[in-house]
Amino acid sequence: MKYFIYLFVCLFSFSIFLVTSNQAVAGLITSNLSENSYITYAGYDWTWASPVNTTKYEGIDPTTKLFVTNLFKDPSAHAGWLFIEGNELEGLFSTLTLADFQRNGRVIQSVAYWNSDFTHIDTVNFNSRSGIKSLEGSVINYYDTFYVRAATTQVPEPSSLLILATALLGFIRRKPTQQ
Repeated sequence: MKYFIYLFVCLFSFSIFLVTSNQAVAGLITSNLSENSYITYAGYDWTWASPVNTTKYEGIDPTTKLFVTNLFKDPSAHAGWLFIEGNELEGLFSTLTLADFQRNGRVIQSVAYWNSDFTHIDTVNFNSRSGIKSLEGSVINYYDTFYVRAATTQVPEPSSLLILATALLGFIRRKPTQQ
């Protein structure tokens, strides 16, 4: 009888934990981009990476009005991010608008993660975009750049850990059989 009460309490507790557990996002551990710096659309994470598309931009920063030498990093600087260009890029932006890259009146972007000096986005240049960077010092540097990665999958981490812990408790509580 004692065994059945113990089993009932364990199963009841287990059920409560499963119902109340949240899902954790697996995959962001290797990337230091915060969740509010990209959007997820069509199975991919999209980030607005830079207001320029050149590796090394030397010129006037429009926000500070100071001369800067901005270094714009490749997508490989953060785990899992890639270039996207051509038809794939244009196909995406045939359905996405500037409003899709905004939340509560703020632009969703990750410029500070990829650029040495720039921290701003030129929203007026949203329709002038490039998925790939130009050569250093390119005179055509006004294209905004977007990077992409496969979206992370939702893993029910708390529930999985609870199942493992319950199984381990079961093995510990099990009495060794007499031979």
